[in-house]
Amino acid sequence: MLDVGGGLGAPARLLAHEHGCRVTVLDLTEAYCRAGERLTAWTGLGDRVRFRHGDALALPFEDGSFDVAWLQHSSMNVADKGRLYAELRRVLRPGGWLALSEVVAGSGEAPHFPALWAYKGM
Repeated sequence: MLDVGGGLGAPARLLAHEHGCRVTVLDLTEAYCRAGERLTAWTGLGDRVRFRHGDALALPFEDGSFDVAWLQHSSMNVADKGRLYAELRRVLRPGGWLALSEVVAGSGEAPHFPALWAYKGM
């Protein structure tokens, strides 16, 4: 599994622990990758979760490398969605899965608080 924009790797560790899968976390911030490696070592999941510093628009992986690509609150930070999804398709094996969890605008109604991305104001 590939976790794109996985930061410190908490979801990757959970997935590896709960499902016994191997997860590669890719993040643009090298310090997050280093911190994630330390946290992962402390949990004893270093054999199942690894970290890679890199750009989601130029994924540093061979074609067809992953069965699943996962993005949680990260694609919203990428302006070139076409290039992002083309790269994800490239690294997914035929029949692979793309899983997304993203904040979206919705119907335009006022948000329900608390919301992780919204500030109600003073």
